[in-house]
Amino acid sequence: ASPPAPSEAPLSATAMPPIRLSLCGGEASPWPPALASESQRERFEAHIVSHEQLVSEPLLLYHPDLRVCVGGCHLSYASAAPLLVAHLAFGESLAADSLYSSSLLRSAALSLS
Repeated sequence: ASPPAPSEAPLSATAMPPIRLSLCGGEASPWPPALASESQRERFEAHIVSHEQLVSEPLLLYHPDLRVCVGGCHLSYASAAPLLVAHLAFGESLAADSLYSSSLLRSAALSLS
């Protein structure tokens, strides 16, 4: 297998890979996150959210079909939000494995996937 593209770099505790948004719906990656399949990537790309869309409709962040691609993994917004906020607030990412051990996040991830 070839190494992941830069936009699909694995989740890490020290660096935040590129983030993309899509209204593709469907199931988010199982936990722990796994790289999306080819069909999931195609569906994600077909429903990508542009900057202009988000600016004109910020409530898209609460749309039930919103998925966040972080490191090649498609996560629900509830699962991705703690990773994103930690990076924005502190300049460092949370360790995905320790983050998911929280029962609150596990419940949020399961209810939105």
